[in-house]
Amino acid sequence: MRIADIFVVIERMGVVNGAAQYRMNVCTNEKVPPYGPQLPYPATWNNPEQFRQFLLAKSMANGAARV
Repeated sequence: MRIADIFVVIERMGVVNGAAQYRMNVCTNEKVPPYGPQLPYPATWNNPEQFRQFLLAKSMANGAARV
């Protein structure tokens, strides 16, 4: 059985102009190959819907990277 350690860290930064601001980081085991979509720099979002879409895409790619 192959085990790949992938951790996604999400932090709620606060509220900017009435919308929650989020920051995200991804930490992986050295054996996990890089996978997209790449995090933007800085990895912060002011738009909850854009953040949700990015998180969903990253999570689906996460599953593919672990196989």
